[in-house]
Amino acid sequence: MLAIAIGWTAWMVSASASSITPVGAEPPAHPPPGPLPLVVAATVSLDAPGEGRRGTLYYRVTDGDRWQLQMRRSGSMVIAADGQPGTTEPTPTTIDTLDVEVRDQAVVVTLIDASLEGADIQTLARLNAAVLPLAAVHRVLHTDPKGRAYGMFEGPADESNELGAELLDDMAWALDSVAIPLPNEAIGVGARWSWTRDVSEQGVAIRESLHAELLDLRGEKGVIKLTVAGEADATVVAGIAIGGLTLSGSGTVWINLRRPPATGAALDLVATLKLPATDTTPDQTATASTHLELAARDRPKQRVDRPRVGG
Repeated sequence: MLAIAIGWTAWMVSASASSITPVGAEPPAHPPPGPLPLVVAATVSLDAPGEGRRGTLYYRVTDGDRWQLQMRRSGSMVIAADGQPGTTEPTPTTIDTLDVEVRDQAVVVTLIDASLEGADIQTLARLNAAVLPLAAVHRVLHTDPKGRAYGMFEGPADESNELGAELLDDMAWALDSVAIPLPNEAIGVGARWSWTRDVSEQGVAIRESLHAELLDLRGEKGVIKLTVAGEADATVVAGIAIGGLTLSGSGTVWINLRRPPATGAALDLVATLKLPATDTTPDQTATASTHLELAARDRPKQRVDRPRVGG
């Protein structure tokens, strides 16, 4: 999401995968080689246990289980200068299809299709060319029963495929946004819990506070209200002074304890980036608003052509 704000201002160079470091916990002792863009906080504070029947929740995955996720992102961007209101510009609506499979107790996600609403044939062809090589690149999410997790990319890196790298970053950001750790205690409907995590996105260190409320629970399926707030101090990224950043958002996440991190989501997030005045530019504020929708579905069955019988 922050990549949108930075990209539109045209002062940053390329996107880089976000990384989340757990608060109050160490990462796995022997993680696989490569970047670890996602680690959900291991320490969860239970604020209220909820009402009625309570139980202890765990994520459980089964090797060989497969499904798909459709990810839809839309939003807008506003750049204001000298305190004057800026013009709102819509950002392109993207629709991505993710293939998900459980292998060796890890959730493996692969981007198999990407599209832009209203795009012309040339743009769609460029997207298709960027997506095809990504079939060999996987987002691997290792998680324990409480949702304490870390993720990484596995597969060949093609530095020339800049658009493909951006698509993978967007996929990782979406999966990060809906990853919810569970409290150790028994909970019921109405339960509320919270956790914090440190996010490094686009070179900006952000401290996030997250709050979850269990709205409904039926068997292994639940509905969670998620609220997030974050802030970052002034820093310098790629030689550009950042005066600070604030992040806020809320929405609904649908979980299935056998299909982490989530089977559905509808989130609205806002990031505001402050850019101090320079010798050639006034004080500016860039505000990126993003609406994220995520929906799980069964994988389409492959067609089997059967031989014709008779004449």
